[in-house]
Amino acid sequence: MTDPHSSNEKDIETFELKMSFESQSPPILHHLQPIDPKNLIHKSFENIDTAHRNGLLHAGTWIYVVDQTLANQPRILLLKRGPKLVTCPSSWGLVGEHAFKDEKPVETVRRGIKEELGMRALEFIDQHGSIRNITDIPVYYYRAYGKRNGNRIDSQITYLYLVEIGFDSGKTKNMNQVDDLLDLDDEVADHQWVSLPKLKEWNDAEKKNLSDFCHDTIVSLMELGLERLQIMLQGL
Repeated sequence: MTDPHSSNEKDIETFELKMSFESQSPPILHHLQPIDPKNLIHKSFENIDTAHRNGLLHAGTWIYVVDQTLANQPRILLLKRGPKLVTCPSSWGLVGEHAFKDEKPVETVRRGIKEELGMRALEFIDQHGSIRNITDIPVYYYRAYGKRNGNRIDSQITYLYLVEIGFDSGKTKNMNQVDDLLDLDDEVADHQWVSLPKLKEWNDAEKKNLSDFCHDTIVSLMELGLERLQIMLQGL
């Protein structure tokens, strides 16, 4: 979970949207609106801090890492961000990554797993797990952080992915084996595996009284992802 604002590398591709023929102006985007990648036009390469400070449209992934060790009892990995991170310190969330230039979404997912969970986890997923897209097309994610966070704006084309990991065991005594695969990033303060029903309850509680997640736009994206995730897992 390397803090993106510590990097000066111009490794983030930014975009503009194609103008509509009728209005000859870029369309107005709304939070969680589906966005067809075919409508994206390359604008520039920037570091992520510049992209956030200027509200530049960029791409990223949100990754539901699911432990399937126990049949019909999937658990979702949540990470707690370190207290010194610029954005959302000490808050809980999923594995997430901004897309580097020339990266396909699945490549961003693989890099995110390697950087935040470690090489052992990625190798195990390659051999025994799976990586699947949750949404047919990405959604638009928008958050203005205000003066307390340098007026940063997250304007992101967001891909939602399911990464399945787990041991073909089905025995409770082996539930901790999946943790043996993890080599968490230094800026991850804590982690936990949460069942799908409990995560839905947690997210619903955050809608009423925000305390553990960073903000309400995270909560809304989590809700969308959980709806899609439940459909996919039921189809297994």
